[in-house]
Amino acid sequence: MSRSRFTLLTLLSGRSHDYTHIARPLIHSLERMHHFAIEVAVDLSALNEGRARVLLAASDVPLAGDQAAQLNEFVRRGGGVVLLHSTLAAWSEHDAVAEMAGWRLGGPAPLTELVIRIADHPVTERLSPEIRVEDELYVSEGPPAKANVLLRASWRYSDQVVAYERQHGDGRFVQIGLGHGAATYQDADFQKLVHRAVLFASGAAPAPTVGVGLIGYGAIARGHAESIAATPGLDMRAVADISPERRQLASRELGVTAHSSAEELLRDPDIGLVVVGTPPSVHADPVVGALQAGKHVVCEKPLAITVDDVDRMIDAAEAHRRVLTVYQSRRWDPDFVALRAAIAEDAIGEPFYMESFIGGFSHPCSYWHSHQPISGGTIYDWGSHYFDWMLTLFPQPVTSVSAVAHKRVWHDVSNSDQVRVDVGFEGGAQASFMQSDIAAALKPKWYLLWLLPQPRRSPRVGRAPCGHPAGSQAHGGRHGVGDAVDRAGRRAPRGRHIAGDRLGWGVLGAAWIAGRAVLPAIAASRNGRLVSIASRDPERAREMASRHAIPSVARDYDDVLADPAVEALYIPLVNSLHKEWTERSLAAGKHVLCEKPLGMNANEAAMMADASRRSGRLLMEAFMYRFHPRMRTFVEGLHADERPLHVQASFGFPLSDPSNYRLQPALGGGALLDVGCYTVSVARWLLGEPDTVLARARFDQKTGVDMSVSSLLHFSGGGTASLWCSFESAEEQGVTAVTTKGTYALERPFTAWQDPHDPYQLMVESFADSVQNGSDCEVSLDESIANMRVLDRIREAMQA
Repeated sequence: MSRSRFTLLTLLSGRSHDYTHIARPLIHSLERMHHFAIEVAVDLSALNEGRARVLLAASDVPLAGDQAAQLNEFVRRGGGVVLLHSTLAAWSEHDAVAEMAGWRLGGPAPLTELVIRIADHPVTERLSPEIRVEDELYVSEGPPAKANVLLRASWRYSDQVVAYERQHGDGRFVQIGLGHGAATYQDADFQKLVHRAVLFASGAAPAPTVGVGLIGYGAIARGHAESIAATPGLDMRAVADISPERRQLASRELGVTAHSSAEELLRDPDIGLVVVGTPPSVHADPVVGALQAGKHVVCEKPLAITVDDVDRMIDAAEAHRRVLTVYQSRRWDPDFVALRAAIAEDAIGEPFYMESFIGGFSHPCSYWHSHQPISGGTIYDWGSHYFDWMLTLFPQPVTSVSAVAHKRVWHDVSNSDQVRVDVGFEGGAQASFMQSDIAAALKPKWYLLWLLPQPRRSPRVGRAPCGHPAGSQAHGGRHGVGDAVDRAGRRAPRGRHIAGDRLGWGVLGAAWIAGRAVLPAIAASRNGRLVSIASRDPERAREMASRHAIPSVARDYDDVLADPAVEALYIPLVNSLHKEWTERSLAAGKHVLCEKPLGMNANEAAMMADASRRSGRLLMEAFMYRFHPRMRTFVEGLHADERPLHVQASFGFPLSDPSNYRLQPALGGGALLDVGCYTVSVARWLLGEPDTVLARARFDQKTGVDMSVSSLLHFSGGGTASLWCSFESAEEQGVTAVTTKGTYALERPFTAWQDPHDPYQLMVESFADSVQNGSDCEVSLDESIANMRVLDRIREAMQA
């Protein structure tokens, strides 16, 4: 569809459904398209102002007064309306809306998994043939009058319309009856459907067909031609090949013009996209020529066989502002797609070692694939796919590459008979690829080792952040904030844009905890929005941005700091980098939520607190466990009863991968800082500040990192605490408080998540409230510094 920019009015309101909250991922995805100027409406009066071309609404609040007639007239005059989920059911009680929709909806069926079938329509082109969502179905008799169905679902042996569109006057009406829960709004197919529905409702016409030309008509080009013919919006126009036989074959099979040179094909103004399928040694010249002729280019893998040719091709694409991509078709192999998804979702943990293999004992072909000057050699054929898989699964920077080749049997070809390539990655991960034509005994395609998510806990939970609970009197202290004039200037009104009342977040680093817990929490929060992310691994940042609908992937951390839309930063970097990037962020005028522990020691924490106070910006340590209602109830109940006589707290899990930063002293590794900080925090929360600290530890002999730490704390009121943390135990965590009236225990106090509360979301919402209201953070800097002091004392005691 054509994509001229226009104003999209969004109305999100609910009584039974919290559309304002759960629909935010959809709005974020629409913002990223840059096709709309999105405005937020609180009611339909904004339609009278004449700016909006389309209204997108998710609401179960009935219309009032003449709003139904107003909406009907808006569409009749040429406007567009897209209604989601229960909106039509709530509004179609008005005759004016029912006339516009051609339908009245019945009540929703029970919440269940629905199998959604896609109808043939420009709005649904290239969507997945079938979508499975957990949602409600609004059941009604028959299809709407004069409507084109977009989605259908079976319901108890009946065929139900889930989504449709129809003309009303000069405008268009679209109903999409999905959107009960947050998962639907986060679904990529649903977001794509709504995006296209909005464009369609605006009156946008389908995008013009793109003419495609093939340079080279070998076996792979015939596959390209079949795919082009099967893809709506693409039209096979011409072929160029130096072989008369292949030109005749192309004319006969495709019915298109066959040119004897690429130059003739490139002069065709009806061709907008060129697919280059020549042998690898001659990719560069036709690619560069096509780009210079103003064509977009898809080039067969490998892109080239020299880095100089690759650079020349990329430079030409940038100079002529055209798309250049390499055809890595096997990224969509079902087994690799499933493996990549399992890793992205942390279903199998973090890969750290892979072996891969292709081959067998067989004579190589006599075609150019087996001739090194043309093909590039053995590893350039299948190796292109395997290295692409490898670099996708291991996003860390490559630190070493070594290879060994054998020439033992097939002397009539110039390719090696067998090649093995070993690749090392930053952090210690390893991967190898072997291609062999002399292997009588085959090996598995992949052999992959990974680390179980550490600690082993509920999905999406990793290093736990937290904050000081409201109402708790365990610790005091204020946090430095800007004055009212400064805060008012920084939070100047930004109109009725969707982002107007939400804190803009940037993220430094694509750590596991960020992707699995904190970024979803920000996206789901009532007062925050994700703006920008940067990582030392750009591909990992792009993947995380795509998964969480982050509009911008910055080149580096400094670019995030320079982004005026970023008001607050979440820092999940390794412990040794907390101080540097917190201070730089504060100096850039950003508020900071920094992962625990705040610093490497109390001195660093104090310096970070001073930087916060000087900058007038908030800084909070991300101790999320303190925000969980279950934890707060446990502590506040003990405070209301009596002070405990003894507290026992433990947190341990197994960790053995030497590449993990937690086992690297220079990065702030060690059980004490990583999980011992929780045990100290909860003991102080319950008992105050200790006057005596005793500790013992077991250290790894090679690295010197503390693997297990036991400590005994004595407090001025006579209370004691026994604390234990470990990287070499089975999963273990708990808190027990002994009083004169009884013993009280809490299981999994540090990683409880979405049961049903999400402490990560409660934490980021609390921090955003503090920024926007000018109030103190719930986890004060005095509290964080005091916690670091006790950790320092334990470290000194265990090293004595």
